[in-house]
This record gives sequence, structure tokens and C-alpha cells, in this order.
Amino acid sequence: MITTDADHNRIEMRAYGHLTLADLKTFEGISESRLLEAGKLDLLIDLRSLGTSTLDALVEELRFARKHATDFRRIAIVSDNELLNWGACIPGLFVEAEVCAFDNEPSARLWLDELGPLTDNAS
Repeated sequence: MITTDADHNRIEMRAYGHLTLADLKTFEGISESRLLEAGKLDLLIDLRSLGTSTLDALVEELRFARKHATDFRRIAIVSDNELLNWGACIPGLFVEAEVCAFDNEPSARLWLDELGPLTDNAS
């Protein structure tokens, strides 16, 4: 399951338990809607409560990363599992955004906030 919160400058996604393709499709719909409005966003991904993932969900995550290679400014990944942090950074190979892993949410938020607010249709 995924919960998604979106504001003007940032999308926050939290994964809980088992992650499926349907979960990712919901997240993608919200993300694409915000990207159309804002042009570029920061992304916070919280994987601390993630259990397992289906293969089709992992493949879809890579497709989404390729499709939106230039749409995110910074991507912060929060996880308390070092192996998961490394694995979560793989989609970062396909995007121009800075990707950084954190073991706590406050540090991730500080890093995302360092560059200041995004302006509409930033490039």
C-alpha cells in the first residue's frame, strides 16, 4: 500500500507492507498530475514500513523513472535498511535528479529544503 501527499513543491510517498503494481499506478497518477501543474518537483519516498514488492511493481518503478528523467529536482529516500537504500537508488541511475538516501525523515526534509522553493515550471 502507498499513501501519497502532494503540495506545491513536493510529493511525499510512503510505502507500507506489500507494494503492488496498482499501488504504483495510483502514485504515478498523482505525480503526473502535479508535474503538469508545477513543471518540476522534489520527491520524498519513505520505505521504512515497506515489506515486499511484486516484480511488475519494480519494473513499473523503473519505467516511471525513465519517463520522468528530468521532472524531479531532488529525490530523498528514507529507509532504515541499508540494502533497501542501495536498491531504491537504482532508479536514480535513470533520472537527472539528485538522489540521496537517509535513515530518518527530518534529515531528508532538510536536504530537500536546502535549495529553497521551486518556482512554477522550473527547468
